[in-house]
Amino acid sequence: MDSASEIAALENCAREPIRTPGAIQAFGHLLVCDKSLETVLQCSQNISTLFGRSVEDTLNQSVASLVGQELHAQIRDRISSSNKSKAYLRATISEQELCIISHLTDDYGIIEIEPIERDLTLEGFLVDFESIIDCLQPQMGHKELLKSVTRQIKTLSGFDRVMVYKFDEEWNGKVVAEEREADLEPYLGLNYPASDIPPQARALYETQLVRVIVDTLSQNQPLVSSPDCRTKVDLGETTMRAVSPIHIEYLHNMGVRATLTISILLEGRLWGLIACHHRAPKHVDMRGRSACRMLSSILSSKIEAAISHEKTFDRLQLNQRGEKLFENLLESFDVEKSLAGETENLMDFIPCDGAALVRGATCKIMGTTLPELTIRALIDEVPFDSETSLFHTNKLARFLPQDALNEHAIAGVIIAPISHDNEQCMLWFRLEKTQTIEWGGNPQKTIKHTDNGPRLSPRKSFEKWTEIVKDQAEPWTEIEIRGVAKLRSLVVDIFAKRSLELEELNTRLALANEALESFTHTVSHDLRAPLRRIKIYSEMLMEHQDFVSDHPLHRIESSAKQMNGLIVDLLEFSKIGHIAEWRFQSIDMTKLAREVFRDLTETERVHKIDFTCQELPAVWGDRTLLRQLLENLFSNAIKYTSHRSSPAIKISGASKPGYKTFCVEDNGVGFDMAHREKIFDIFQRFQDSDRFPGTGIGLAIARRIAKAHRGSIWAKSKQGEGSEFYFQLPVMAM
Repeated sequence: MDSASEIAALENCAREPIRTPGAIQAFGHLLVCDKSLETVLQCSQNISTLFGRSVEDTLNQSVASLVGQELHAQIRDRISSSNKSKAYLRATISEQELCIISHLTDDYGIIEIEPIERDLTLEGFLVDFESIIDCLQPQMGHKELLKSVTRQIKTLSGFDRVMVYKFDEEWNGKVVAEEREADLEPYLGLNYPASDIPPQARALYETQLVRVIVDTLSQNQPLVSSPDCRTKVDLGETTMRAVSPIHIEYLHNMGVRATLTISILLEGRLWGLIACHHRAPKHVDMRGRSACRMLSSILSSKIEAAISHEKTFDRLQLNQRGEKLFENLLESFDVEKSLAGETENLMDFIPCDGAALVRGATCKIMGTTLPELTIRALIDEVPFDSETSLFHTNKLARFLPQDALNEHAIAGVIIAPISHDNEQCMLWFRLEKTQTIEWGGNPQKTIKHTDNGPRLSPRKSFEKWTEIVKDQAEPWTEIEIRGVAKLRSLVVDIFAKRSLELEELNTRLALANEALESFTHTVSHDLRAPLRRIKIYSEMLMEHQDFVSDHPLHRIESSAKQMNGLIVDLLEFSKIGHIAEWRFQSIDMTKLAREVFRDLTETERVHKIDFTCQELPAVWGDRTLLRQLLENLFSNAIKYTSHRSSPAIKISGASKPGYKTFCVEDNGVGFDMAHREKIFDIFQRFQDSDRFPGTGIGLAIARRIAKAHRGSIWAKSKQGEGSEFYFQLPVMAM
């Protein structure tokens, strides 16, 4: 089908003036009057069969002259007391028992006159109407309710087929309950495209809860206007409004002569229809329609209550699945551990095939998902709902190019941003689920080209037509979407609380830094001055006399020197973290490493060391701090290889995605791997202090410098064979 023609045909269908057809069905008569209901401005062409007057003798005449003064007064009284809704009145005209229905539009008054039927089946329907209501038991689920009411209406109304037609989110319909005569083909489970009931027809079903077509083969009766009233009157609220010729053809193709349609509204929105079909003419008069309106209201409320109960049950199940997730979040505030842990994670919250937690540069994948780069591109492209802040679809192919999905079977996703810039998001994924949809006939419309443009032509066959649908996942339910929205709100609240806590912590840290600076000043001046005097006096005493090496004066001098070194290291340790003093630049690590090692071995009396420095990748960092880091690692290696006959130290480096990794390797005494974490703690030493003197601060300084560069440091070792110290720095702007 030509897509342009199809679009034009659908637009023409949506523009069909079904509210102003300019005609009525033949089972009744209609008068269009001024708003005071005094003068006839338009009338149906069959008016003479009721009043015995021609159309010409009816137009511009008073209503009272047609129905009599008394009945006219009753009609006006009823309409004035009906608060602008419809007014109903039973009367006898020309020896016919009639129902008179009147209502006001913005411009006119409309009077409908129809016969009261003496159909025994209809009488039985009215008598037994209570039994239909009684069958709607409160403990029933909504599917059981539909089956029960369908069965009762079929039994009591005498229609050949009664079915419930439920709309989906895209206004396609599906027959979800059906009762029929045995010789009719079943429609249960069949689907019908949204174009079968266009938007303007659905809108009417929300205001006109009951609609009848008495006989599809009868000729519509056009409205004839007086010269003073040539406008097409809105008949949208009338009972006998003429039917669209397209719909009449549709019903003919189904073999249907008469219909009764009852709307089912949930929260004021059209949810479905009870559609009753008959193969012969059938008139449901005002009494039957009033009963059906009551049924519509009662059934709608019953279904709404049943669905609400079912949703409550589903919500409880969701809450049970998410209880541990909520508990972990509230207790630990550790979002990544709570949402992407090994035992409990996002996949436990709602049924899905995979999940992801995106937090800045990191992306934690769980189960089956799209690749990380595709996930990030998807977050940047999709439109988020302004009310829920979520995005969800079960047709992902609409939002990603086909080549991005060819290798992946993901078709459904929910995205819940947990930061304002969408840099942090929770995602759930569902795999494609191939569906077999059974339609009531081929859903592809036939286009007729007319003088007024392309028009939809109703399909001729309603036999089951099977379609295989791909690129779709199981739809996300309303409960699941609301559950994700609730989880998102909780995580956002936790972030807000954490932000306040960090603000308080920063305030306390600022005060602590002030205290630390004060302490640093005290250490620098008040403690180092006495140590210098001790050292000077010890040296003066030893210059005048010869002392053995273990004399107390030697020990005093050595202790003072060691304490001074400890204070110097403490001062260096405390300085790291003063960001304002950092100067980031591109650093040639090969040159820096060779320079540091040369300076250390030239200024200290060290044994001959086999030093190897490979070509190292350049980094972006603070040169002074990175020099200090290398000094500590090299000093450590020099110290612990000092008792080797052939000491060896090697530094190597490599570039990895996102990071530059370096390794300082030695063949020294090594350490027990049980202490691999503690060796980086301040004042931690695990070797003989007499053989290997030190303050226990050097590796703590190295770790603080690595962390200050958003990097990391770790070690591997085997006692008696040597150690490997690794540090990793992130790739930044070069």
